[in-house]
Amino acid sequence: MSDMQQGSEVARLLQRIRAEYESARRGLSGLASGTCQHTIITQKMENMSKYHQELRAIVGDTAMELVAQVLDDAPDTTPLSAQYLGEPTKRLSEEEYTC
Repeated sequence: MSDMQQGSEVARLLQRIRAEYESARRGLSGLASGTCQHTIITQKMENMSKYHQELRAIVGDTAMELVAQVLDDAPDTTPLSAQYLGEPTKRLSEEEYTC
């Protein structure tokens, strides 16, 4: 794999990890609850682990540093009003929460 291809693959994996992370965060306050909510979040974390393993195969031990940086830069998807006033956060569609 060329350096260009590796760079593209690293970027793709980091984007997937970030997307799974943000989706899991939204799952904490979405339509799903109880076992279904747990199942969704567990699946997102398992996906993140799979992508991290693929990333580590490409970049080695620096994979965790890259993931930490990407997740640290991820926006907080909770509206400010919900953070400070305890208001419900945005609900996602039922299609996103099929168990």
